[in-house]
Order: sequence, then structure tokens, then C-alpha cells
Amino acid sequence: MKKMTPAELEDFIDRNLRTLPVPRAPLSLEARVRAQLQRQAPLAWYQQAWTYWPLAARLSLLILVVSMTAATLVGFHFWFASIELSAAAPQLGAYFSIFTRLYHVAAWCAQFGVHQGSSIPSLWLYSGLTLIAGLYATFFGLSAATYRLLYHNH
Repeated sequence: MKKMTPAELEDFIDRNLRTLPVPRAPLSLEARVRAQLQRQAPLAWYQQAWTYWPLAARLSLLILVVSMTAATLVGFHFWFASIELSAAAPQLGAYFSIFTRLYHVAAWCAQFGVHQGSSIPSLWLYSGLTLIAGLYATFFGLSAATYRLLYHNH
């Protein structure tokens, strides 16, 4: 037998291993795996879903959440009642004026875009959109081919 190069040895081993049949799992393996999954340690009540908690714990949590919600709503009510709207209105107007400015800028940009878009010839617009769609299709095709070439066969 002649001396093989590492690449030839790798090909020889690969060919011989591919001719071997795929090993089968023992027939009892599935039953053992299912039994092991069912035998897992049960979770504590507080680690399970809320519906599995004891009734006293569920009621306690429900009372706590309702109490906190009510206290928050009452606190907001008293806080809002203590604010004088005549003094707060100018400050709120100053804080929210940025939104009116942003609205006017967005409206101007939309109007400018419509004006500029209407001056583009439709042939150029459709040609550009077709070019962009073709580039996307090429990108995805090359990505799929690269994936198949580099990763799918290994």
C-alpha cells in the first residue's frame, strides 16, 4: 500500500465511513427518555404558574396588587388636586411646544416630498424601483448560495 497524503487519507476515511449503515438507537431508549422526562423533580408552588398557587397565596397577592393600585390612584388624585392649573398651564405649554414644532417640521417635509416627488418622471421612478428590487433579489440569491456552499453541506 502506498503512503497517502493527509488529504488522500481524509478522503479514504470519509468514503469508508459513508458506506457504513447509520447506527440505530436501542428500542428501549425512547421509553427511558420519556420516563426520565416525567420523573423530573416537581417545582415548588411559587415557581409554577399562578393558577397552581395555594388559594391563600393567590388571595394575598390579589389583595396586595389591588391595594397598591388603589393607593397609586388615590395618590395621583391628591397630587393632581393640589396643582393649580392656571399656574401650570404656561409651563406645560412650554414643555409641549417642542411637539408642535416637530409637527410643523414633519408637515413641511411631507409637503416638500410630495412637491418634489410629483416632479420626477414616472419612467425614472419605476426604473429606480425596479433596480432596487433587482438588487435586493440579487443580494438574497447570493446570500442563499453562499449559505448552501459554506454551511449547508457541512
